[in-house]
Amino acid sequence: MDRRKAIRPTKTRAIQPFSLTEYRAMTKRNFLHNLQSGFFQDLTKKIEEAEIITRTGLDHALSEAEKSVKSIDLFLADQLKDNSSLEGELRTVIAMKRKKKAELDLALKKMGDLKVDLFKRIESIRETMQCRDFLHKVAPRAWLADYQGLIEKHKATNQPKIDGLNREFDDFMRHMAGMDKEVEKIVKEFMEICQNSGPELVPFKEGKEISGVIKKMEKNNMEMLVHVRGLQKPLAEGRATLNGIKAVCKAEIGEVCRTLKEMTENFTFLKERNARLESVMHDLMKCYKQQVASPDVLKDRALLESLYKSVVGTKTAKSSVLEMWKEIDAAFTDIRCKVGSFSKVEIERRRIGINELNLRQLKEAEKARNRVLQMEQMVCGSHSGHQHFPAPSGRCALARSHLRRHPRLLRLKVRQERITRLKLSTSRNSSNRWRSATRLPGRVSPGVSFTGGTASVRTGKLAALQKWKNPTTRCRGKIWKYPRCLWWKNL
Repeated sequence: MDRRKAIRPTKTRAIQPFSLTEYRAMTKRNFLHNLQSGFFQDLTKKIEEAEIITRTGLDHALSEAEKSVKSIDLFLADQLKDNSSLEGELRTVIAMKRKKKAELDLALKKMGDLKVDLFKRIESIRETMQCRDFLHKVAPRAWLADYQGLIEKHKATNQPKIDGLNREFDDFMRHMAGMDKEVEKIVKEFMEICQNSGPELVPFKEGKEISGVIKKMEKNNMEMLVHVRGLQKPLAEGRATLNGIKAVCKAEIGEVCRTLKEMTENFTFLKERNARLESVMHDLMKCYKQQVASPDVLKDRALLESLYKSVVGTKTAKSSVLEMWKEIDAAFTDIRCKVGSFSKVEIERRRIGINELNLRQLKEAEKARNRVLQMEQMVCGSHSGHQHFPAPSGRCALARSHLRRHPRLLRLKVRQERITRLKLSTSRNSSNRWRSATRLPGRVSPGVSFTGGTASVRTGKLAALQKWKNPTTRCRGKIWKYPRCLWWKNL
């Protein structure tokens, strides 16, 4: 053993100061490390950008939701104010109508009683006036002189009563002027009669005077009957006026009832509208709940958590994905508390935008995951390639690719490239139908078909090449070896 060791040359730093294998391994390791770290930095930057975009979208949605909630609150407050004002106005109108109706009934009743009383008094006064006129005509002068003294005394004693009647007449004219001309005329006549009235009649002492008085009274009664017949027409006109007043009052009462009915219907419609708005708000809240707890959202959450753990790992400087989703849940909870009613078009537009954003993030996450897997495969391939290096020799190794070290893989790659070129040429020639149509039937190459409509000359070549790819056609000890005499070798 000592002799062999002495004969066998040993590798020292003086003999071989530089190792190409170690240099290549170190170069690959540094290159992979730089590539992987740069990829991780890009991926982290994309995740942060996606987080910023998500937060911005959520803030924008939250602000729009708050604005819509404020507008809905203002609208509902205005509606409630309008409803309350309408209710107050309705109550006021109803109270005023009832009060006016009661006052009108009372005034009509008083007017009727006043008319009856006035007619009675006027009849008695007219009788007294007729007696007075008769006495002035038939009485002697001494009696008239005595009676004139009694009249002056009567006026002096009845002056306060006449003043009170004048005040009452002024009040009547101030409140009831223009409503009934006939009543005003009767009242004025009554006031004139009261002012010109005298004391009680002085009894007669002779029978002839009494008989003459009776005859004149009969005559006056006949004149009174004629006068009463003349008053029938004004009385009928007064009754017609009263009936017209009653009809006008009934029409006004009907108009008020219709107005009240319309206001009640409007109030009912507003109540139903408020109920519909509340149902829409409930549906929107339910929709937000479904969107927050839907399988797609949970899937995106799990995907982001796994991506964060696989790429970023443990990182305490910034918030994790889970904390970010907790903040998103809190924001959605705030939105559910503050959100109002949206239109169907707005809800559909936001749903489409959110789905597009989620799909874009999912695609980016899948691409990042595929890149990570690709990097891992590259690292594993580089390690597996270093495991079967031959024993180091004294000469320097040539820079060869892994395909040069494995001829079978090189031939397989060349064959795949040829198949790809044939497929591309086939797809290009399939669109040129005029070429196949101008060829003669007797000179058609193998694989050309006129029945399919998309003829190709190289279809037969591709079939032949696919046949050589079959493992049953390969030679013993060699993998997929082509004969050198094939005409498609130089494709």
